[in-house]
Amino acid sequence: MRGEGEECTMVNKLLVNVKILFGG
Repeated sequence: MRGEGEECTMVNKLLVNVKILFGG
């Protein structure tokens, strides 16, 4: 994964949302 700041934040938010959706 790259650390482009905005992209990294968006990816992190998506991962968190997916985890919550899957009942992480």
